[in-house]
Amino acid sequence: MTYDILIQPQPGGAYRATVLGWPELNVVGNSEQTVIERIGQTIRERLRQGKLVRIEVNDDTIKMATVEHPWLDFLGMWKDDPTFDDLLDKMATYRRERDETSETST
Repeated sequence: MTYDILIQPQPGGAYRATVLGWPELNVVGNSEQTVIERIGQTIRERLRQGKLVRIEVNDDTIKMATVEHPWLDFLGMWKDDPTFDDLLDKMATYRRERDETSETST
């Protein structure tokens, strides 16, 4: 499932990420990448507490369909992998380098 996230700079160099349509789901962090990761975790936590249901309302009937997240089966599959934190560090370093490169080229 795809979510639209609003990222806003905050005073002191912080950032706030808010899930559009779920204003109570928001996080603050010291970088855009940090808030993106935290808001993803916040969404996953919320989905573990319940489920999304899509309904269709017509004149006389209500149809209900359960919407399963397509990646739900993969949730937590790397939690015990000792190399996963290293992968996340490498991804963060790569993204910082790309951000720095794109900032200097503009």
